[in-house]
Amino acid sequence: MLRRALPVLVSVLMPALALSTIACGGAETDDQDYVDSAGDALHPARNLYTLQNAPFSDGKPTALVYLAKGFKSTGPLNLVVHFHGWANCIENDVESTNTACTAGQPARYAHNLIGSVDASGANTVFIAIERAYDQNTSSAGRLVNAGLFRAMILELLPKIGALAGRTYTEADLGKIVLTSHSGGYIAVAMALDRGGLTSHVSEVILLDSLYGNTAEYDAWVKGGLGNIRFATVYTGTGGTLANAQAMATRAKSWANAARLPAASMLDDRTTATLADGSFEAPLFFKRSGLAHDQVVAYYLPRILAHAGLK
Repeated sequence: MLRRALPVLVSVLMPALALSTIACGGAETDDQDYVDSAGDALHPARNLYTLQNAPFSDGKPTALVYLAKGFKSTGPLNLVVHFHGWANCIENDVESTNTACTAGQPARYAHNLIGSVDASGANTVFIAIERAYDQNTSSAGRLVNAGLFRAMILELLPKIGALAGRTYTEADLGKIVLTSHSGGYIAVAMALDRGGLTSHVSEVILLDSLYGNTAEYDAWVKGGLGNIRFATVYTGTGGTLANAQAMATRAKSWANAARLPAASMLDDRTTATLADGSFEAPLFFKRSGLAHDQVVAYYLPRILAHAGLK
């Protein structure tokens, strides 16, 4: 394909084309390669850290930190924090080319997270957290402990400051967007319920990931109606349809009781392609016809583009 034949040219041109595609809506197809991350010389480094405050203590890097292309070192520090699903690792998951996490094991699906964050234009630092390295589990590990999420972010702040050329403290935190794919849903729920930074969380994005912990998600949405954004994309075969549609029904009743405008909620149970304006809905429930692993690269940049991370 052209990306492989002309990697340097594409790495320069594709981010602009990706933003154009987002602005125009576009067909719901697997756009995993629409932002090329092969031209690493044009990107800030992927920075790996092993933290004391970590979900798991297995000797693996805990967090990958990336200063997005839209990042501004002035003003509040916005964060997008992602938790991956089963059988993956942060060093693979953020890229656009599938690689093995463990020597001798199959290549794992790379969800192009860095490309998606860059394409959204968000003013943010992107953090991918290692949840359970290359394991078939949804465990949140030590994130079930009260305050662990806050301790982890505070441990990262001096490291982020060193990358950004300034000093950050907790007082500098702006908006935090929590995202997950597949089995990362428990980690996000624990961060919301007992993580210690819930007042900063402005948005949750679940990408075929609402397998459970609906009580924690319900409580957060009900408590923040009119001030927060909640988005879940689900598929017909990924095992999340029933939970997502049931929560959409509940959310509609909460929105009506709070007298929120009709435009505050999107509940699309078809697999139709959405226009860009539809992604602005603060309560966003969308069924996708894409495969379980394909929803990330298509929906993450489009939803993040409306997260208010300026």
